[in-house]
Amino acid sequence: MHFVTRRLATDWADIDSLTEDDVNLQEQRFRGGAVNWVLQTYLHVRAGLATAKVTSSIGDAIHPGCVNVVHRDLLNRLSRAAKCATIVGVRADRPPFELADFEVLQNDLHIAPGRQFYIPFWPQPGLIRRDPARGSEIRKIAYMGETGTTSPWLLSDAFRQTLLAIGVELEVRRKRWADYSDVDLVLCHRREAPCMLLQKPASKLVNAWLAGSPALLGDEPAYANIRQSALDYVSIKNASDVLVAIERFRNVPGLYQQVVDNGMRRSLEFTVAKTTERWLSLLLGHALPQDASIRASKTWTGQFARFARQKIHSRRFKRQYRKETEAGKRDTMADASVLADAP
Repeated sequence: MHFVTRRLATDWADIDSLTEDDVNLQEQRFRGGAVNWVLQTYLHVRAGLATAKVTSSIGDAIHPGCVNVVHRDLLNRLSRAAKCATIVGVRADRPPFELADFEVLQNDLHIAPGRQFYIPFWPQPGLIRRDPARGSEIRKIAYMGETGTTSPWLLSDAFRQTLLAIGVELEVRRKRWADYSDVDLVLCHRREAPCMLLQKPASKLVNAWLAGSPALLGDEPAYANIRQSALDYVSIKNASDVLVAIERFRNVPGLYQQVVDNGMRRSLEFTVAKTTERWLSLLLGHALPQDASIRASKTWTGQFARFARQKIHSRRFKRQYRKETEAGKRDTMADASVLADAP
């Protein structure tokens, strides 16, 4: 079993000395899709593979003659090594990965049984839970992550000042994504192309469950798909919805703790241990048993056809993304103000 990632020699020269515990101990290093989908997976499943007497390795190139775990960004061309290997491909935030023999999707909105497998994205490395001594008070809301597609109202001074007026601080954390110790509510609302949202994982919701911080989220497909009750997260569309949610948490006795307890129950489906089980099930239960027959059946004609389909998917996705992004910009400009929803 071989795992393929980038910049191994420059960024991960110590890979042979790293253990699964280092994912949490060195959480700042684990950023980016290929790193977390491939390198982190390698560290988590290595022991399970060894127990099954499967040799595992990691490098920056595909190894022929075995099962390879590869991010889509690393297999965007025809490859002789890939033709002679079984590819477990991670799609991530991308269009379909046709060159993969088994395709890993980070949500289960569109799964084709047999070839595609839903495996949740790993939880935030080094996650620090909310301090229970804070009780049910709401004094700080935090947005965790990059802000390139964050809705304008969420980043506005008007929204921030309105929250301060009711005793709530808004913090936009572009770093320190792991620390929820003082976060009373998690907030996320994005203006993003629908075709991209269909590829996204439910990570912000899952991390909120694990952290013990109730989440206020836009109804992205991945969130809505795993939602089982109103306690899973508060659906918001604008700044006014945020204010209503805060008022309800403050005025309904016991509601805050109910949401926290529900989140802890739901989080059990998405722990590192559960995600590791999913990976081992795919690798040992599906990819490895079929490895020899898959490799024997591959032809250059078949590879050319798969590569062509992958390129077609990419071009269609890029066109759709541009179209939807431009439509979103026009909708924003058509508003009387991008802050029309803000108090």
